[in-house]
Parts: sequence; structure tokens; C-alpha cells
Amino acid sequence: MAENKKIQNTIEQYKKHSNYERFTESGRKLFQGFDQEKIIRHYHLDADDSMISFRYLSFPARILRHTCEVQIDSPCPSMISSEAASPSETGYRKASPGIAMTVYEMLTYSLDGEMPIPSGEWASVSRLGGIIGAYHATSLVSNSDKSLFAGKSDALRKACLAIHGTPAPGNADVSFILPVFDNFPVWFQFWDGDEEFPVNYQFLLPQNALQFIRYETVWYLIGTIHDCLEDFINMPDVLKGHRFSPFETPNK
Repeated sequence: MAENKKIQNTIEQYKKHSNYERFTESGRKLFQGFDQEKIIRHYHLDADDSMISFRYLSFPARILRHTCEVQIDSPCPSMISSEAASPSETGYRKASPGIAMTVYEMLTYSLDGEMPIPSGEWASVSRLGGIIGAYHATSLVSNSDKSLFAGKSDALRKACLAIHGTPAPGNADVSFILPVFDNFPVWFQFWDGDEEFPVNYQFLLPQNALQFIRYETVWYLIGTIHDCLEDFINMPDVLKGHRFSPFETPNK
């Protein structure tokens, strides 16, 4: 738990500084202090001598065991680090700071206890954070341009399908359960605007999400989802050229 506390403190620094890559590097070094075999067993991950494999928003991802660098095979520019080298033959590149820091904490936060299971009930980000959460949610709304998604319900549906989201019931124009990790879904809901109501969307998390990660890390996780969807919306060639068909499960 002491090592996880250090990762949490690093995330706090990550929030306060613009040099995200530097703080991701600090998180990487802290992650190196964890027992990788224990992580693999606890979270039921695939691994070999060189890497630990998992999926992030359905994209193949991995942690290199020697360096603990998080890499992802994704066509979305927002998911790739600005320091990433050219894609390898397999397509993997260094993941963005938001993904890397989320992964580091997701794989250490509950390591010393029982592995949590999503409760099946849902909660908004603001509800998870109480009074602080309500403030953060208001701040996020005021700092984001929701009109970017206006009139793009069909494109959003295709983007959600591309990352293997599952259509969910409800009165939203677009409603999908998105697989962030194999055992951690997020529910995305979008309402297009009209003359009476503005564009709106929200992300719902499992009600017991804070058994998986702490509240502050939720914002990095949500940010990576939002930016990925925006990539697909603003760059139709990304979706068109995406080698994972929305109607097929990519091979492991």
C-alpha cells in the first residue's frame, strides 16, 4: 500500500504540472517496485517473460516487464504519447500519460485486498466525489465544448462500436457500455441538442468504482475515453482505416 500511495502522490503532481511525461516517468519507476507476478495473478492477466498484456478501450495494450512502459496499439492520436517512437511491427507505441497513469493505479490500488467486482449499479462522476465531485463536474462542463458532438449521434455510435461498446437502454440518443478494462466498464450517454435543450453527455461508472481506483484518477480515465471518441469524430479516416471492425472482436 505504501508504494500505491506514492503513485497516488505522483498523480497529484501530474494534475498540477504541465510536464505530464515527466510525471508519467515517475509513475513508471514506482510501478517497477511492485511484484509483477502478484499483479498478474491478482488481476488474471496474460503475460510472458517480456510483457503483461491487457486491453484498454478494447485496444491491445501491454506493460513491458523490463522497463514497465505502458504501450498501446491504437489509431487514436490522443492515446499515444508525444514521446512515442514510430509504431513497431505490431503497431504498439508508448501510451499517453493519462492512460499510463490510469493503468499504473488500476493495477496496484486493490493489490493488497480482494479483487473488486463491478457492483452492477451506476453512479455519475460528481456523485462519486461528493461535494468535491460536484465542483469538478461543474468545472469540467464549463471548460469543455460539448457542441463538438452536436449533430454527430451517428458518428458517436460508430465510434462506440469501434471500441466494442455494447448498446445500452435509456432515453439518450447514444448510449453504450464501454469496456475500459476487461473488468471495468463505463457507461457513456449522449443527448443531442435542439431548440429547447443544449447538447449534453455524461459518463457513469460502477457505483463501487473507488474500490478500483481513487477519485482523482477517474478524471484521467474519463479524459482518455472522451479524447478517443473525439478522435473518431474529428478524424473519420481513423475510423475508416481502423483495422478492428466494429462488428468483430479483435484477436488476442
